[in-house]
Amino acid sequence: MKKNRNETKRNEKEGNEMVKAGEKQKNENRRRLEFTATEEYNGKNHIDLGEDGGFSAIYLFPEERIVAGWWRPSKEMAEKLGLDTERRIYRAHLHYIPADEEKEKRLLDKIGVYAYEFLYMIWKDWYFELIPQFDFSSKEGEGA
Repeated sequence: MKKNRNETKRNEKEGNEMVKAGEKQKNENRRRLEFTATEEYNGKNHIDLGEDGGFSAIYLFPEERIVAGWWRPSKEMAEKLGLDTERRIYRAHLHYIPADEEKEKRLLDKIGVYAYEFLYMIWKDWYFELIPQFDFSSKEGEGA
């Protein structure tokens, strides 16, 4: 019986290691589309958000519907959200929901798809997630 218990423990350990390896592989296989220099040069990585400001995309995770980049809120939006109106740019993720999920599926399955093609889709909704970053303008911690 002792042999069976040890074998069960070994199988559980191997199973746990396989799950961890699978999670690691999933993160490593996470598809990330970067904007090319040509896309950036032609402004295809920029989104005009109207009253909310503008967004410059760096890359996106299409399966997760996340665009990573820099958000430039309008002064009104910065005031509304209680953000520093002197600061002009914020690192952010823009989460989107496409209006046409069939079109999104075609893009997801397309070989050689460009990042900007996801930005050019019509979105029925979106929201921001500000990414914390170090504030270099802070005077805190300076010696007297």
